[in-house]
Amino acid sequence: MDLESAGSVTRLEGGVVMRRFVTNWVLAGAMAVGFATTATAVPITSYPQPLFFPDGSVVPGTITTTFDLYTRPYGGGAFGCCAPTGPATLLHQFSVGIGSDFWVHIPSITDPFSSWEMSIPTGSSGLAGWPVSGLNLVAQTYPGGTDVATLSEWCSPLGGSFVDGIFVIARRGTCAFTDKIANIEAANGVGAIIVNHLPGAGAMAMGGLFNNPPSVPAISVSYEVGELIMAALNSTGADNIPDLVYIDFSARWDPDPPITSVPEPGSLTLLGVGLAALAIRRRRRR
Repeated sequence: MDLESAGSVTRLEGGVVMRRFVTNWVLAGAMAVGFATTATAVPITSYPQPLFFPDGSVVPGTITTTFDLYTRPYGGGAFGCCAPTGPATLLHQFSVGIGSDFWVHIPSITDPFSSWEMSIPTGSSGLAGWPVSGLNLVAQTYPGGTDVATLSEWCSPLGGSFVDGIFVIARRGTCAFTDKIANIEAANGVGAIIVNHLPGAGAMAMGGLFNNPPSVPAISVSYEVGELIMAALNSTGADNIPDLVYIDFSARWDPDPPITSVPEPGSLTLLGVGLAALAIRRRRRR
């Protein structure tokens, strides 16, 4: 399927087609259409996530999120170099959770008792000038690294159109997560992907962001997911030009429903006995 002509991104979800417009998945029909994937067939897409506020209050809730990895050939266009040469192809679908594939830190929410949904632009005029509807382009510093070990830590302010309007990938280490994300935002990145530099440790909750939420979405990913993204960023075709890399990312936070107290069975029994005694007394008065 040509994702551009479709005007949306379509994938198989529970036997029916789910079509994503911007950040929302909506039921589109009962036709089985999807993309091949080498990762989890049914990824875990929700996880308990309380919100912490400066006054010390905590509101329990749940994040529902999508994080899928796509690539698209880039190069060999009508003018030689460079233009997209085909549709985006889904490579991997990831599961959310600390210690799992990825974890999401969402920007500050002003109303903690209402549902919140993230809306991310699909790119600007620079390298992001090759948008695919519903997907977000991913980039690193230029020239970039070849694997997680050579990936920039983004501990210094960087710039350039190569990250303007794009999700930027960085490596964990040396400086605080808040510094990395601030530097990425200063370069006009729309989101940060922070890769754990420790193999086998999974995705991590990024310290300092719970009480100081970022103003752009921040995604922590495991070392292994980082290697998959880096491999995609360095993948080339016959023209030896790196492919374009995209993610399908969305996030929604919902507060947990209020807990209503339910009487214990013993209390219900006592209530029944009391009502019966009251009925007997009323009959005697008659």
